[in-house]
Amino acid sequence: MTGKRGRTASQWALADELASSLAALQTSQANSKTIELDESHPPTPDDTGRPDNFQMIAPGLYRCSYPQSVHFPQLEGLNLKTIVTLVAQDLPEEYTDFLSSNAISHHHIPILANKDEDIYTDAETINKVLSIMLEPRNYPMLVHCNKGKHRTGCVTACFRKVTGWTTEACLEEYERYSSPKSRSLDKAFIRRYDASILKPVALERGFVGGVYRQPVSESTKSSIYTTNTVETATTSDSLDYLNSGESQKRN
Repeated sequence: MTGKRGRTASQWALADELASSLAALQTSQANSKTIELDESHPPTPDDTGRPDNFQMIAPGLYRCSYPQSVHFPQLEGLNLKTIVTLVAQDLPEEYTDFLSSNAISHHHIPILANKDEDIYTDAETINKVLSIMLEPRNYPMLVHCNKGKHRTGCVTACFRKVTGWTTEACLEEYERYSSPKSRSLDKAFIRRYDASILKPVALERGFVGGVYRQPVSESTKSSIYTTNTVETATTSDSLDYLNSGESQKRN
């Protein structure tokens, strides 16, 4: 039987089925855990003048949450040559002005948040970030995401693995800076990361041992430049280093 506008009943059924499929696809796409839909925001600045979760990983290498305009005066004291941003959002105008006025080379390499076991950043992208971190000419350098916890924590842990730390020590440091919201999928990602590709580069360029060595202490939950609490790490040792002339030595 012919229906409205000459279509048969079967044709109408097929059209309805196609419409339903398209609607389901749109819903699926809207719910995808992709970089574009990963809702994460920088923390509200406090009155210290420095980003949250600021840590000196090693001389000339730093990590933190997303730098905001109130942080720029203190960050200028680091004489940064390079900043790596691990989130996909476009940079605010004041941030691009800060980069330009301080002649800082910027690398924008989005990293996926480990919130779904089937969606994660591939090793090639992680190694791209680490290759920048393993180039001495890029120092002093800052690596950041939004909170300075999860993406930055994973990248830092992979850097530690490449420079000779045990997986257990990498996980302990990750947990210290991601607390109180450590992610099991982050830890699985860190365990799974294969450091063997970049280890020869790290060794050749002097990133194994010395100031990059795994701390030998009762706890490995902080770098050798911090004490055993994050509070001290972000308000004492790292800040003293930030305000000293030591950050200018590695050029």
